[in-house]
Amino acid sequence: MSIDLGNAPVGTPPTPTEQTQLRTSFGLGAADTVEFGGLVPPSGTTAEIDAVADAVAGQVMINSDSGQLVRFTGPATYEVITSPSSLVDDSSSATSAITLPTSRFFESGLILAGDIFNINNSVTIFDSDNFNDSTGTTYVYSDGAIVAAGWVDGNNPFGGAVTGPVVVPNKTYRFKRDDGSTATTTSFRFNRFITSDITDKNLFSQSLSAGATYSIEITAQVGDLKKGNLRFDVGYTGAYTSANSEFYAEDLITGSKIAYFNSPLAVPDLYLFSANGKIGTSSPYLGLYTFKFTVTPSSSGTFTLSARQAASDVDGLMIGKLSTSVTSLT
Repeated sequence: MSIDLGNAPVGTPPTPTEQTQLRTSFGLGAADTVEFGGLVPPSGTTAEIDAVADAVAGQVMINSDSGQLVRFTGPATYEVITSPSSLVDDSSSATSAITLPTSRFFESGLILAGDIFNINNSVTIFDSDNFNDSTGTTYVYSDGAIVAAGWVDGNNPFGGAVTGPVVVPNKTYRFKRDDGSTATTTSFRFNRFITSDITDKNLFSQSLSAGATYSIEITAQVGDLKKGNLRFDVGYTGAYTSANSEFYAEDLITGSKIAYFNSPLAVPDLYLFSANGKIGTSSPYLGLYTFKFTVTPSSSGTFTLSARQAASDVDGLMIGKLSTSVTSLT
């Protein structure tokens, strides 16, 4: 077959008949398109990719279930060549500001009463998120020796008791504590202040697909003013083929690791940080909790992590914003 595309050097555009002849010679239908300068690999579900039996070695496909790229090593065998990872923003709403007496920083024992002229016990609330800006206000719980017992402004101790809602979420707090034998200074942030409440507070929620394997890493700052009254719940609306959890907890005041576990993960499951529980240690005043879940769902569903008080108590929980990443491994 010969096709006349016109006279040299420019020629004339192909006629509709010639265009049809060109499409036919390239094996293209009337609705097919050809693009140059970009590569769009074919896609398929996990089941469709598993069913391929005539692939060419080196062929690449997109797994539409997991979002991964796979490369065929033979007619019916392939390997995963990407592991997409995403950061999940913590969009939880902040609680309202509260007063220092409501916070129970003193009543819980987190901050001790002190001398207003020799400030060894205090909480400083910083105004700016910038670390090069140390502007803030230091509050002291007066021991009553010079001014009436209660919360006062460390820079104006004779200005009367501090009664306003100065405990505001998402600011940096510096807790300075000296019990006479040990002096510590600890920075902390929280987004939610939970008190006298045993309902689950959702921290993380993610849809997972059956057949894929996921690594979910979560880090959370949680203050437990009751100590030993913190509970995490892990849920999934589907089922697992396999699931494992690895976690550790750190006392931010002492800087010591207080718990570490690596164990299978059930549906549902929970972690109670109590000395009388399976973990065998109580949650500290200010703690850092790191979880790494590796799960392969046998059915699609939603994976969740929540926190709550184990028992309703006026000494509450301070829950910071989470740092979370999700990686699809296979």
